[in-house]
Amino acid sequence: MFLREHTVNSRGKPYTYLKLVENLWGDNGHEQRELLNLGNKSDWPPEKLAKLRAELARIEAKLLGKDYQPLEGTECWEFGETLALDAIWRHLRIDKHLATALKPFKVEFDVANAIKVMVFNRLIDPHSKLGLCSWTPRYRFPQLGVPSFEAHHYYRALDYLMDIKEELEPKLWGETQTLFNRQATLVFYDMTSTYFHGEMAESLLAMHGKSKDGRGDCKQIMLGLLVDAEGMPITHHVFAGSAKDNTTVRKVADDLKKRFDIRHCIFVGDCGTLDANSILDLEGEDKNRRYDYITTLKLRRNEKAESLVKALPPRSAFQPPPQGEEGKEWLYAFPRAKGDNGETVRHIATYHPQSAKAAMKARKARLRKVRDPLKYLGRPAHERKRKDAPAKIRKTIERFLEEQKANPFLDWKFYDDYRLEYRWLREPLRYEKARDGLQIMKTNASELADRDVVRGYRTLWRVERAFRELKDNIDIRPNHHRTDPRIAGHVYCCVLAYLMENVIDQLLDQAGLEHSARRALEHLRTIHALKVPFIDQELEYVTPPNQEARDLLAALGIRKAPKHP
Repeated sequence: MFLREHTVNSRGKPYTYLKLVENLWGDNGHEQRELLNLGNKSDWPPEKLAKLRAELARIEAKLLGKDYQPLEGTECWEFGETLALDAIWRHLRIDKHLATALKPFKVEFDVANAIKVMVFNRLIDPHSKLGLCSWTPRYRFPQLGVPSFEAHHYYRALDYLMDIKEELEPKLWGETQTLFNRQATLVFYDMTSTYFHGEMAESLLAMHGKSKDGRGDCKQIMLGLLVDAEGMPITHHVFAGSAKDNTTVRKVADDLKKRFDIRHCIFVGDCGTLDANSILDLEGEDKNRRYDYITTLKLRRNEKAESLVKALPPRSAFQPPPQGEEGKEWLYAFPRAKGDNGETVRHIATYHPQSAKAAMKARKARLRKVRDPLKYLGRPAHERKRKDAPAKIRKTIERFLEEQKANPFLDWKFYDDYRLEYRWLREPLRYEKARDGLQIMKTNASELADRDVVRGYRTLWRVERAFRELKDNIDIRPNHHRTDPRIAGHVYCCVLAYLMENVIDQLLDQAGLEHSARRALEHLRTIHALKVPFIDQELEYVTPPNQEARDLLAALGIRKAPKHP
């Protein structure tokens, strides 16, 4: 760092100003950056100017010395991640929408910024609301500085967030549509569960149910998430832990009409969500609203699916994948038929050769594993050291076949004299072979081509990706809250974080940068905000980003990195 004098002429009179600058050597070679404008040189008496130069020399010596230690009183914060996230926050105008929604409430603290801190934390380094108090001193936020909220502020902010959720979600959805200039034609809906530890006695939502996390021993809530074709979240709903997927579709569809005014789109969901009953709920009675659907049929224990599988022509009659999509599904479109409610529906069978080979190989290996244990369980009486009751052995055989998923393919009988007789059933094995690599889709969307129906359903992975992000990176678990509004408020903070992550991903993709949002935030972690005591004032500045960080910031709308936090 050094002092530079800059002289300008105004009305024929020269004025000299002092500026503190530093030399930088980057990808573009040597350049200088102004750190501080010290004002008119005439305002600096000679003795004060000499003291300033001595202080600069002392700093320079410390910076160049081998025994470098930070200057006493220097403060440093991580700034790059919050800078990038604040840009997305402003892109979506979340501050403005929060201020509008919170206006009717008499808030005693800055609720909007408390929500911002919680959302940013889910993307940077997820902590509990209590842990935020020890996390925030490490970070500096643009315009906010270093947050100084207490734990109870975050808890109360969750209450306010749930009070304004109904108003806030449609506005944010509209902002994403404007930002990327598109409209929703396909919407994808699915549900997942998230569990709790403890009794959760104060919550009416936390209940036992079918866990999608393999934790049936814990109480849980169900989260229903609706996203568009690009994975952008539209809305979410928190249901009781005992709720079944297919019972929630009517509420979600009504919500789309009332709050989002989406009157025509195609719902995409799996067979557990869009079954016969939920499809009827989806259609409703409103003639001004049409929600078509794309779903699949269960191929086991389903009479309609079994009849369609048996009616399939040889695989050679299927439509091959288009050029350039080798390895994709082969298609066969059944003749259009009338559904249960009288409307025209289409069934499209897809066949994937590689999946068929893998399924056949796995089934053969599984059935081979059955033979030797059956031989052992059915050994004659004279070979048994201990003769258990035949009824007990029958239960053992039945349980073993269920575990190996081989029960449907065997006709067996165990006699009281310890004889076991069994035979393989040809018809179930034949049907199982016909199922290999096969999937049957059902839709009432008449305007979509067959292959577009299949592509639409395959895009359902975007909801599954959202669930993975919420659980693995944004850490929706553990949920430490015990009351329903705060449980739901925590979920909404996580969904807002996922919304921002998705926006970053799409902006980076538009800019042609091969970075994920996670990777970009990690790289921006190298940018810091500093406060250095200097004479009788404090010097604040931002460490200059390298070229890669500048490219990332530019993609997010920050064309020039700030010099000061």
